[in-house]
Amino acid sequence: MEHLKRFSDAVYEGMCFIAGTPNEVAIRRDVEDVHDVVLKPLQERRQIRTIKSGSYKEGFRFRGSDIDQMFWMTNHRLIWNLEEAGDFNSSSDTFILLNWNPDRLGFVFLELLSPTFDSYVGQSIFNINDKLFISSLLYRESTLQWIRPNTTVHGPCANEKDGNVEWDRVHCFICKHWPPFALPFIERSLKNGWPREDHLCEALATGCQVVPIGLKGSPLENYEWRLSFCTAEQKLVHSLNHTQFMCFGLLKLFIKEVVNAVDEQDEPLLCSFFVKTVLFWVIQNDKVIQWVPSDLLRGFWCCLKYLLHCVFRGYLPNFFLPENNLFTTKVRGQSQQKLFENLYELYKMGFPCLFQSKTLRPYLCRAISNLSYIPRTDEAAFVSEIEEDKHLFYEMGTHDAFNTYCSDINESVVLLSGICNLNPSSLTHNQFVALEKFTSSILRYLAYHLHNMKFFSNKNRYRVERLCEQLLTVVAKMGWLSDVIYIPLYLYVIGKIGKAVKHIEWAKLKFCKPFVMYRSEVDRESYVEELWEMSLSYKRRYAALRDIRIERVVIKELELEEKTTKRYCLYAHPKVMLNMLYLLCNRGNENKQHEALHEMYDFLTNDDSHIPPELEEMSWEMLGICQQLCGDFRGAVQSFQMSLDSELLFHGFENATMARIKKIQKELSE
Repeated sequence: MEHLKRFSDAVYEGMCFIAGTPNEVAIRRDVEDVHDVVLKPLQERRQIRTIKSGSYKEGFRFRGSDIDQMFWMTNHRLIWNLEEAGDFNSSSDTFILLNWNPDRLGFVFLELLSPTFDSYVGQSIFNINDKLFISSLLYRESTLQWIRPNTTVHGPCANEKDGNVEWDRVHCFICKHWPPFALPFIERSLKNGWPREDHLCEALATGCQVVPIGLKGSPLENYEWRLSFCTAEQKLVHSLNHTQFMCFGLLKLFIKEVVNAVDEQDEPLLCSFFVKTVLFWVIQNDKVIQWVPSDLLRGFWCCLKYLLHCVFRGYLPNFFLPENNLFTTKVRGQSQQKLFENLYELYKMGFPCLFQSKTLRPYLCRAISNLSYIPRTDEAAFVSEIEEDKHLFYEMGTHDAFNTYCSDINESVVLLSGICNLNPSSLTHNQFVALEKFTSSILRYLAYHLHNMKFFSNKNRYRVERLCEQLLTVVAKMGWLSDVIYIPLYLYVIGKIGKAVKHIEWAKLKFCKPFVMYRSEVDRESYVEELWEMSLSYKRRYAALRDIRIERVVIKELELEEKTTKRYCLYAHPKVMLNMLYLLCNRGNENKQHEALHEMYDFLTNDDSHIPPELEEMSWEMLGICQQLCGDFRGAVQSFQMSLDSELLFHGFENATMARIKKIQKELSE
């Protein structure tokens, strides 16, 4: 028994390194939640809401996992009966009645009760007995291209790969009311004591969704819609304690690396949704498991037994609608038989079957080979403060993209107004730090929009330029240390070179400090010594560098790349950007120009610089432009060629680079 507890602790420790510690998972959810809160007012104004769902939203960051995203129109109201229409605005909303058959729970038909002004809904209407319904097939075909052109179809989703990240996007409808035929779920939960009553209320308040896909092989497949409880599932996952969450992660690893079963189309037979459902059933029904780190393997084993039982029966009941079999079209026939045999062989092996997981194996081997080794289950014992800082800054960085939302001054103001209306006391410390950074990004876009306005007098232009400079100063105070670059970048564009140089020289002094962190690269000893017990806001402002986004207000030297990139904007390494600005602002001073060139070249050729692969192309391009401006044409051609030869052509402005090379070659030949 003691050995089982020790191995459970070892697996728990390993899963914390693989899937995240309690604090790391909390950071992910905090940043994701506050990002949603910031965007909500603008999305409601646009009448289209967007949220992430699936494993990413739940708090996992497994390598290779896709990100699920859901869209729905806020002015299309789904109701189960006419009485529910009173909860909404009948003059501006479109009402859709959900029709359902007791023999086909989990699938519904959408009857259009009032006119719609949405073209995609209009294109998807079909008539039955003088009643208008919305076809799931037609709606899916229309909206898939709206989400992203040239995407592939994956069930009801548009699947798109962006670099190393795979997105599954679906346009759906949301119903704020709980389905009447799912009420037994509430009774069962209250009776069994899980989920807890407050968590149950949170789950019920999210309602349900309908996604545009029918039951495969059904004669009504093209017309019916599948019921989804993904937001309720998110609430239940967030209510799990960390051992339960680690069990979920362990099950995901197990089906991917150990079971690895596929159907005739080479698609996985088991998915994250299936094992999540298994976990929910086990937690609700098994009162013996204690769900502490030393009991993790027992919880996992109960889940495996229940999964084996479901595969044998060919029936996995939906957690919210047990009458709905999740295995109906997936686990049946020969695939079911092979999967059962595979799982049963693993079951007979006992816990050693986990050694087949290449990810878990090192942690298990350490526990076996070294009997004196005591696995650590206390988070403070194996995660340092600096690692948590890195994690928070990473999550903030991945969510810090508001370019598609701040499309004009009005939208920027809507976002800022929403932030002003937030209650700071309702935010966690991590959320407050992230909110400061998100606010700074929105202020930067506001400054850009103000700068690009049309002016009818120089006096007005001068006033707006001063306002933009003041806004960018606030941006630097609320954002990353690297955000200070946006001030001289703007000053250079409007011709205030002297002021720009002062900001650049200050930034150069700050950027070279040994405790400064770029992404996750930092001198740990210096960071701890200098910033021990400092606030997260202080660390973000004085010690965190992130990539510079070049957009909307662009220096003329980079206009060609900005116009030809396949990205929304250009991304530059902060130190490379700073040296380029230093060179541009000292065009009449050869010594300082050569100093900037040497610093840029040394930085790009130094192995310790750790330039991310996606920024190599841009970094060499910027060096080539600077060399060209200084008259070093041969060096510029070499740098442009290095840009073209980069491992990852992230920006895709090869045509601009080749045009620059041709121009130099033409000048050299004359």
